Amino acid sequence: MSGRLTTYGVLRARLAATFSHHLHSGERLSARAQATLIVFSALLFGFQFVAFKETFHAMGPWTLLALRSLLSIPVLYALMRWAGVTVRAGRAELLRIALPATLLLGSQVTFMLGVHRLSAGLTSTLFSVSPLVTLALGIAFRVERVALVGVLGASLGVVGVAIATGATSSGVDVVGVLIVLGSNVLYALSFIAIKRMATPVSSGVYLLVMMVESVIALTPAAVIKEGFTIDLAWRSALALLYIVVLGQVIAYVVVMALLRFGGAFQSMLVTPLIPVFAIFFAVLLLGEPLLGRELVGGALIIGGVIAAILPGRPRAAAA
Repeated sequence: MSGRLTTYGVLRARLAATFSHHLHSGERLSARAQATLIVFSALLFGFQFVAFKETFHAMGPWTLLALRSLLSIPVLYALMRWAGVTVRAGRAELLRIALPATLLLGSQVTFMLGVHRLSAGLTSTLFSVSPLVTLALGIAFRVERVALVGVLGASLGVVGVAIATGATSSGVDVVGVLIVLGSNVLYALSFIAIKRMATPVSSGVYLLVMMVESVIALTPAAVIKEGFTIDLAWRSALALLYIVVLGQVIAYVVVMALLRFGGAFQSMLVTPLIPVFAIFFAVLLLGEPLLGRELVGGALIIGGVIAAILPGRPRAAAA
């Protein structure tokens, strides 16, 4: 019982630290701890692709995104209260958070606009470039420094995603590629902006603001494009529950923990691993065939992510 209580207390303390206002200070995670968080977050995001397929029978993609954000707000609020974090923010903090939150929302919207123009494989490959985009922008804004082997590892992960998803097997829509790459830039800038702020902000409040902005922006789009129609059977209801609680709230909290205890580059290493778990769950639960290129690409992705983590954790550059 004491061990269970200790674990319970440690989890609450970790959550409280993740939600705290002090993103610029605190302990650094070991390579093993970072790898654990990266794999766990990628697993949650990867299974979300299976849940998406189930919920698309009940509603359109814009409706799903709007509903996901709406339902995530009370879940995240309850999690913050359970961690003992006071959910408060002054006007000045809200104004500071507005920029990175809007950038994160913009990345989601542009990604949705681009994903319909490209194959799933090419989309996954472009999305897996996020660590390299983050590193380049992080260096430019003086918040990241990563060893060369880390850069090579992230690059190997992109190659692995391209092979695993068969990204080169279809034609290329240049406009779609540019839109998804733009989504990457906005996604990276959102994390760099919150990490670069001289005045500490709460990552929990940051996520709440992003979700509120998403509801405000996505609900009209869902109404106009899809009529915000929802037809939930029990399977799609369970899938929606997963998307909200684990695929959105918990997964993003883990990513924020990586940002808090690691760095922007480290938090982006989740993206190359997502296709690995998406393919795994598709084979396991949806009966899709496992292809040889998926095995080869998956091995390259895993090797690349390990190489990016182990040579030394990314350090925040001097401001």
